[in-house]
Amino acid sequence: MKLTLKKRHQERYALKYRGTNCLNCAHPLDISDKYCPNCSQANTTKKLTLSDFFDEFFASIISYDSRLLRTLSSLLFYPGKITKEYIAGKKISYTNPFRFLLSVSIIYFILLSYQSDFSEVFNLEEAQIAAATPKSNTSKVSNAIDLNDSKGIQNEISRRTKATISRDFKEANDGILIKRVLEKTEVFYEFLAQETLTTFTVVKNKLTIPSTLENQFTFRLALNLHKLKNEPQQFYKVILGKLPFFIFFYLPVFTLFVWIIYIRKPYSYTDHLVFSFHNQTLLFLLLIISLLFKSVFNFNINGLSFLLFCGYLFMAMRNFYQQGKLKTFVKYMFLNGIFMILISFSLVLLLVGSIITY
Repeated sequence: MKLTLKKRHQERYALKYRGTNCLNCAHPLDISDKYCPNCSQANTTKKLTLSDFFDEFFASIISYDSRLLRTLSSLLFYPGKITKEYIAGKKISYTNPFRFLLSVSIIYFILLSYQSDFSEVFNLEEAQIAAATPKSNTSKVSNAIDLNDSKGIQNEISRRTKATISRDFKEANDGILIKRVLEKTEVFYEFLAQETLTTFTVVKNKLTIPSTLENQFTFRLALNLHKLKNEPQQFYKVILGKLPFFIFFYLPVFTLFVWIIYIRKPYSYTDHLVFSFHNQTLLFLLLIISLLFKSVFNFNINGLSFLLFCGYLFMAMRNFYQQGKLKTFVKYMFLNGIFMILISFSLVLLLVGSIITY
């Protein structure tokens, strides 16, 4: 089949089917041009048959698979080599580093969300809280209280609560912006814990507060915190969904530090960024292997994957930047410290941003 496909491919691009103008962009062509130098479309006037259509389809798959396999083998077994060759001009031989990193990270977080059973964790926490809470005789007390009296007591408590919260809210209007936001969020959170209100308009009317942007923002923040408390599993799924994209926040910033400490090397910022993309992709590949290993054998090898990545990164830095062991080790430790600081800061931003927009 492979020989037949190749034979039909050669026939389609034979000299007798070559044109003198590109059918796509009308660029003038020589009869010897197999592809248009302007838009890269194949120079053939042969009518597309059904067999040609499927031949091109499978040829593109085979071509992509070969690039993918070459990228994976170079990335896994030859630290630093793929970045060297890619920035040297061998771009068609490997998959795009940005797209490859995004694809691998998405696959990893999908697998992680599929294998992570948050319900067991949260149910366990709820069970522990319930077990630690002493049982009270509330049922006996409630039976002894008349229903009408109970409603009256609840209404009185509600009136007092609203008055207290309104007073606290007015007091929270003083001070700097951060202090006001924190205090107002706390007031709204306390109020929402007692009444199931989901719109700012209703809360504004009940507490008689002005409809400012600051008040609306703090109410939304308090409401999201309540959702986080009541629906923690859903919140963590939202976080996992955003993680593949948040890595593209800290990697460009991290690459600035790589560029600074290797300022004397003849590499541009983009070259360093490609190096960062390739190493981050390798980390996700190792994590995917760890997840699959745990799924099949029920054994955690995350520690081993982390050690392998540490060794891989050191060798990649040596091979790519061509410096001695001592220099590489010092820069390796410095960059790892910067990496941990940046990723911690990025995670905090992601968490806060997710709470605000949840």
